[in-house]
This record gives sequence, structure tokens and C-alpha cells, in this order.
Amino acid sequence: MAKSKKDNKNEVNFAGVIVKVPEKAGSDEYKDNKCPFCGNVKVRGRNFIGIVVGKDTHRTATIENISKTFVPKYERYKRKRKKIRAHNPACINAGVGDRVRVFETKPLSKTKNFVIVENFGLKEEYLQKVQRIEEDKKHDKEKEEKRQTEVKKEEKKANKKKE
Repeated sequence: MAKSKKDNKNEVNFAGVIVKVPEKAGSDEYKDNKCPFCGNVKVRGRNFIGIVVGKDTHRTATIENISKTFVPKYERYKRKRKKIRAHNPACINAGVGDRVRVFETKPLSKTKNFVIVENFGLKEEYLQKVQRIEEDKKHDKEKEEKRQTEVKKEEKKANKKKE
């Protein structure tokens, strides 16, 4: 764990990025060997900010990183989405919808090569996206029910004409 230039105990310098140390880090309650603050894991390599889209047991989180890349042929930008698995230390404990900073580490398991270092809190856009999806599902269900009732009415009319 590298110290910042200010020697502030509340901040740590990870590969040129100053990160606030969680308040819970270092306490006896939150012992975690895979935590960069209270364990023996060193961060290195890539880092980015993403949104937690899934949270599993065994302190694992799925983080989605959205980036834009320029496509010269079409002279437009293309959105790229990448999902990675990261260790979610107990002292940070990020939930679904939180914006987090993630750093690369040594392989922690078969699928985990990253660790969550900082939690920025819940992202409003994620909540709005989830609400829109739920509203769309509800709207689609209503449309389907309406269509089915119309089909039944047409079948009844066709049956009456046959008689």
C-alpha cells in the first residue's frame, strides 16, 4: 500500500490515483486477505469506473464498463460494453447500481482479476434505467392482454357467422 505525498491516513495513492480509505478498513470485524487496504493484495495495471450490475456471494461483483470508441469508416462513435468480475471487499460492500472504481490485481480466482477500491454511491441513471425496463414490461404485458382479448372477440364473431 503506497502512501500519498501528503501522508494523509485517509487517502492512498494507487498507481497515480488517490483513493479514500474506507472507514471500516483495518478494523478486526472486516479482515479480508484479498482487500487492498487491510489485506496483502497489490493493485496494478488497468483501472476504470463502472457500475455494479450484479452482486454474488463470496464477495464477488459483476461490473459493467461502457466506453466509446471511434469507428473511422463510418466517422461515428460506437459504444462498447464490457462486463468483468471483481472482488468486493467487506469494508466497501458495494451494492447493485453503485458507481465504483476498479483496479487490476493478480488473479484472485478463476474469473476475478480486479478488486473494487472505491464506492461512489448509487447512480441515478441506473435506477431510472431499471424503472424504464419495468414500465416497458408492464406496458408490453397490457398490450399483449389487449391483443388476446381482441383475438377472442374475433373468434367469437367468426363462430357466430359459421352458425
